[in-house]
Amino acid sequence: MEKKIELLQTIEDHFINKRLDYWLRKKYPDSSFNLICKLIRKGVIRVNGSRATQSIVLSKNDKIKVPKVLIDNKKQDLEQTFSKRFRDKVLKWIIFCNKDFIAINKPSKLSVQGGSKIKMSLDSLYQIFKLDYQEKPKLVHRIDKDTSGLLLISRTLEYAQYLTKLFKNRKIQKTYIAITSGQVKIDKAIINISIKHKDKILNAKTYYRVLTKSKNHSLLIIRPDTGRKHQIRKHLMYLNNPLVGDKKYNNEKTSGDLNSDFLNLHSYSLSFQDKNGGDITLTAKPPCEMLQNLKKLDFNFKTMKSDYFLNSKKWLTINEDF
Repeated sequence: MEKKIELLQTIEDHFINKRLDYWLRKKYPDSSFNLICKLIRKGVIRVNGSRATQSIVLSKNDKIKVPKVLIDNKKQDLEQTFSKRFRDKVLKWIIFCNKDFIAINKPSKLSVQGGSKIKMSLDSLYQIFKLDYQEKPKLVHRIDKDTSGLLLISRTLEYAQYLTKLFKNRKIQKTYIAITSGQVKIDKAIINISIKHKDKILNAKTYYRVLTKSKNHSLLIIRPDTGRKHQIRKHLMYLNNPLVGDKKYNNEKTSGDLNSDFLNLHSYSLSFQDKNGGDITLTAKPPCEMLQNLKKLDFNFKTMKSDYFLNSKKWLTINEDF
């Protein structure tokens, strides 16, 4: 006779005052929400030995009975087999790691999340980024598939919640570098132009400053205030200075002898305060193709200064009426 399997789990501190269904979805992401609700409704999942509703708020030291079906679903999350050579290649993307999070330099043309037409994505590589942890790493923000550069991956659920809150409250400064087609006429400005996405009109604001420019190209340092899909790409298109290598928003601009087989947009730095109040600033080296383009143009991105965005709120604003 098959032995009945179930777990009695005690609520961790960072789940106090969270709903039961929230805890279950986070602990057992491979089980459907409908299944979780059904198990709660039938009394299979219990809190402190009693039946509960999915909206019950959890307290410290609450004990939750977890049935076999959820445990089995989690066991089915089998690890994919990667060659040592591939694992070593992925591990080289890591530029910072501590007990709370990992920072990687994501290559261009790698999707952050999977989909029906995506063979390889960052979230399919989570087992490599687990390192010495048992807990599955969590993505806390995204950058476009074609954008290279800095990306944060939380190593614990608790720190994922912390980082997500920082991003939501715009407490993380994100800085990009970009090579554009044509001379950007205004050297520093705020682009405040709404963006349409899925039949919704969303406000979008981007700060930029020209680092250097030639007759046919410009090098920009960019700080998006909002995080809309393709925001930087669309805003630069509105300036009539699309990114070199942007096949979607290029306005038929030519790139001369530059490599335009990839998007010349790189997430260069991230700055924020950790949970202990310490200042963290991370930088990621641009990909070699972008470095080659910068060399051809004699553009030096390393001349950037930390105070480039001082008093930026007073800069000229470019909007729909400009």
